[in-house]
Amino acid sequence: MRAGLEADQAAGELRAEELIRRFLQHVLPSGLVRIRYYRLLANRHRAEALRLCRETLGAPPPEDGLVEEA
Repeated sequence: MRAGLEADQAAGELRAEELIRRFLQHVLPSGLVRIRYYRLLANRHRAEALRLCRETLGAPPPEDGLVEEA
């Protein structure tokens, strides 16, 4: 057993078919797009959300001048 694994998570060998099956569970069907960011960091509302977070926390705006326009 590898270091850091729980007793019920013992490392073992997989048949090629099982490895491929597990891998393909993470592949999206044709025509679907993975959503990478949502809510707080969505591109459409990022500037406004970050401004609101800074305002709520009482944090100053970033000093580097790279503030996204709202």
